[in-house]
Amino acid sequence: AKQKEGRAKMMRAMEDLDQHLEALKGKLDVDSGSGATVEEIYRLQQDALHSVSSMKTASVKKFPFEIPKEYASHERLLGRATAEVRVRSKPRAGEGPKTVTMELTIDGYNAPITAGRFISLVKKGFYDDMEIQRSDGFIVQTGDAKKKVAERIPLEIKVETQKLPIYEYTLESISRFDEPVTLPFNSLGTLAMSRNVDDPNSADTQVFWLLKDSDMTPSGTNVLDGRFAVFGYTTKNNDALRDLRVGDVIESVRITSGLEHFKGVGV
Repeated sequence: AKQKEGRAKMMRAMEDLDQHLEALKGKLDVDSGSGATVEEIYRLQQDALHSVSSMKTASVKKFPFEIPKEYASHERLLGRATAEVRVRSKPRAGEGPKTVTMELTIDGYNAPITAGRFISLVKKGFYDDMEIQRSDGFIVQTGDAKKKVAERIPLEIKVETQKLPIYEYTLESISRFDEPVTLPFNSLGTLAMSRNVDDPNSADTQVFWLLKDSDMTPSGTNVLDGRFAVFGYTTKNNDALRDLRVGDVIESVRITSGLEHFKGVGV
């Protein structure tokens, strides 16, 4: 039954990919006179990449590695999940409050412990009715650094040349800063765990979204890759992040798929 379900998911993802690529081709066709904006093309690219990610997920038969025993007591996400985030903005000049919805893809294949912590907090409703605490043109951040909800989790960075993630150390601290990571800060809406700058293993509940596009932060050339644990991407309506301000409120975060891959503490 699982094999059949996997095949069906693969076929749906392939059909979606065909549609996204056809739409992208139409927008890029100069003879069509579509007059596509950079934002429209970028959104279609992200949709196509999301379909490719879904195809990869459907093709994986089992989790690709065993988490080291010293970290296996933490919450884990042994696969991928999607989440819906609803944010209500404060009234702006000339307009009233509005609510925007975004979709997140949470990647437990490459960051199982970091993704597991986020899923665990979402299940508890931790982020519901929480304000945006930082929005400075570079990142948007929320969470609660003062509220102790669980033990802190280790920094988790996976590089392309290694099967297991690297735990507890930044790539710079172990002289591997030039190695490509599997989850880079390379797109608007990249989602990562915040931490104290001087303690790589201090992540708890604070998360942040990157506000820069890939041309501003190419993989391997920015100051974030290998220093902070990325665990997902904003795969739908990531442009909405640009308009968020301090004091806007996250109405809710809900897991819409993939919750079966979550394993709680001690499970």
